[in-house]
Amino acid sequence: MLQNNYINEWENSYRRGENHIFYPQAEVVKFLNRYICKKKDEDRYEKIISSEEKILALDFACGIGTHSFLLNDFNIETVGVDISETAIGIANDRKLKLSKGKRDIIDFYSIKGPSELEVFSSNYFNFTIAEACLDSMPFKIAQLYIEEIIRISKNYIYLSLVSSHDQSARDELVKEDHEYGTIQSFYDEDRINLLLHSVRNNLKYKRKVTEFDCIRKKIFNERYHLVIDMNSS
Repeated sequence: MLQNNYINEWENSYRRGENHIFYPQAEVVKFLNRYICKKKDEDRYEKIISSEEKILALDFACGIGTHSFLLNDFNIETVGVDISETAIGIANDRKLKLSKGKRDIIDFYSIKGPSELEVFSSNYFNFTIAEACLDSMPFKIAQLYIEEIIRISKNYIYLSLVSSHDQSARDELVKEDHEYGTIQSFYDEDRINLLLHSVRNNLKYKRKVTEFDCIRKKIFNERYHLVIDMNSS
């Protein structure tokens, strides 16, 4: 019941036109340039990741596909998945408009739970991006998803998680108009360690970015950005 409720509320959120994000997050761009491919000029990229053939990525909880299209610009073959059929429909519409004259290397699919990632074999993807999504579901469900993501990611996992700041880690029902009825899962160091217990020693990068409202004199957003190197220990 909990899983169905959170899926339905995210479906409703996208139908209301929320979370239609058209610009990639800066930390995702940094991750790509640091660990995957470095942009050398307008049309040339230098491969950093160890891959003899094509680079294959999973854009987990891709929404309307903005980071998938960024990966396309990096010439990275991408699979984007999301629990919202509405979001996937918009992503596919954007794909038709944006792929004109470009090599089509993106596929979008809607999924309803962690078990649907089982179709991908172990180490299927070179890397996975999970930007601002594992904290938008109940923690117990995030634990199931991350284990599948770990299984199917060969080299790296990038993820970001909203910080609990000075409060306790918790799952909280969103009551504001924006994303009403969805779940916001707040993270502290202990909860991150619990989520990533099986790859805790593989953590290569962790940064907490705090955005401070200088007018209202308060923090309005604080988020962890993490990179897991699947080949280190």
